[in-house]
Amino acid sequence: MTNQENPSERQDSQRKLDMRFLCAVIVLVVAQFVTLFSQPTRPFTYIWYSMCVGVLIIGYVRGRVFGLLMSLVAVFLFGSFNMYQFFVAHDTSQLSTVDALWFFLFPLCGFTGGLLGDFVRGLLTRYEAVYGSVDELLLADPLTGLMNAKRFFFDLQEELERAKRHFIRRERAGEASGTWESLSAEQANINEVLTVMLFEIVHFNEFVTLYGEQQSNKLLATISEELQHVTRPSDRKARIDRARFALILPETPPQNATIVRNRLNEAIDSFQMTVRETRTRQVTLKLRFGMATAPQQGATAEDLFATAERELSFDLG
Repeated sequence: MTNQENPSERQDSQRKLDMRFLCAVIVLVVAQFVTLFSQPTRPFTYIWYSMCVGVLIIGYVRGRVFGLLMSLVAVFLFGSFNMYQFFVAHDTSQLSTVDALWFFLFPLCGFTGGLLGDFVRGLLTRYEAVYGSVDELLLADPLTGLMNAKRFFFDLQEELERAKRHFIRRERAGEASGTWESLSAEQANINEVLTVMLFEIVHFNEFVTLYGEQQSNKLLATISEELQHVTRPSDRKARIDRARFALILPETPPQNATIVRNRLNEAIDSFQMTVRETRTRQVTLKLRFGMATAPQQGATAEDLFATAERELSFDLG
């Protein structure tokens, strides 16, 4: 399904919605006319009309199948009442051709209500998919396709809560004591720690001045591609500033995060760019890093990020 509908598709959807709504209204109008014409001689006719409305509403809320099932219940009750009137009460005046209409109106109400409800739910699902895609785009960096800063902090908080839950389960099982926030590196299981890594390109502004915006965008795109190669699928990757990137490395102690840092340095060392579309030139670039591990260096997203940012400022590249 595409994220955007052309005008003809919107008109087709509107037409289908109108037709289903019209069918439901027609069935209710017919049921009202049957009620009005038969009410003087049949005092229970309002009950059957109320059952029609109820079946239609149930079909709209729960779908066609459930609406038809409820219509079978309504048909059974209506038929049982008429059989009682005929065989037990011997009241033959309660039976006429008008009564036969209710046998058709009950399933029609269930079907038309369900048809309308299923179509409306389908439209809502389609629009939720569209708006969900828009939300994803708003939380992604358009140049690199990585998360932006807003999504990064959402995911960081989620990973911290996951690590804390692992410790709580171990603590409840009697395998640990204390709190997750006070957990030392020696006492922590691998699934109870995570590392945040920040890195940025040294002298990126000078690079833009020398080689232009196009080459700088190529550099950023190259780094984002290398991030996919040197990290795991479970690692969260973000571009949080012009030349600054961030990684969330779940179940990663500092020594393992160093491996990722070394791989990134190797990737940036081999970066090549085209100058004036005639020759390839080797460009020497450097990255500077800042890392912080939870919970030892921060138990909240703000504290952990602040520690990593402070470490980043100490690294001269």
